[in-house]
Amino acid sequence: MGATGIVRRIDDLGRIMIPKEIRRTLHIKEGDPFEIFIQDGGVFYKKYSALKNIEDFAQQYTDSLYKTINQVSIITDKDTVIAISGVAKKDFIAKSISNELERIIDNREIFTTDTKHINIINDQSVIFYSLIISPIMSEGDVLGVVIIASIDNNVKLGITETKLAQNASTFLGKQMEE
Repeated sequence: MGATGIVRRIDDLGRIMIPKEIRRTLHIKEGDPFEIFIQDGGVFYKKYSALKNIEDFAQQYTDSLYKTINQVSIITDKDTVIAISGVAKKDFIAKSISNELERIIDNREIFTTDTKHINIINDQSVIFYSLIISPIMSEGDVLGVVIIASIDNNVKLGITETKLAQNASTFLGKQMEE
């Protein structure tokens, strides 16, 4: 862990302001939840992701989707890829999502395309030709997305895959509420 050289004072309400440069670098937005840790006499903050708590379950879910429809299946939170099946995991797992995917997540609506290339992560080497992106909603908040994607230019995803993505995102959202 490296020091930034930035020093901040606690205000009379016990708040500490996180500098804009750090918020931008770490993709921290107003209202984002944080976990607080105490270690070795220090206080540490980490951006919280409820979906990270179910990584194993999410991986099983993407594996099941992939076996069912033989298309790439991905689950992300608002920052990173949590689970993926159908392509090399090492190329995607725990990688930061692209700014383009962040904007799609912020729209809070299902997104489909078979004409526009969308990067899931910034340094993506795999090209997806058809995508369905369904937001995972829990108690009114978007936690991430379920993505079904085709790596075959001749395969266009349709209503069945759209319904599967919607069902997966609804199911995961309900799991987070319990």
